[in-house]
Amino acid sequence: MQNLFFKIDDARLIRKKRAEIKRNLKKGMLTVQELFSKGNDYQKFINNMRLYEIIISLPDFGKVRTEKLMKKLNINFCKRLRGLGKNQKGKFYQYFNVGS
Repeated sequence: MQNLFFKIDDARLIRKKRAEIKRNLKKGMLTVQELFSKGNDYQKFINNMRLYEIIISLPDFGKVRTEKLMKKLNINFCKRLRGLGKNQKGKFYQYFNVGS
């Protein structure tokens, strides 16, 4: 039973951290380059996020622009970050100038 509470607390922490990441992206306090260069700091929290959620959280990216970009990069809307293929990840990193 105690193990269940740890999982609930972990899930709560992850949801809180993801919301904070999206909020910081939207406000411009965090860039895509910083998000991916931080590596281990954010990796635990963003690995299971959908790429759509990350892109739409960026300033000047709404629903339409995000969908157009994902079509241009040949990435399905329901893809999670950890589920991206090598080419998809490469196109995404190239578009946002992320050094990998």
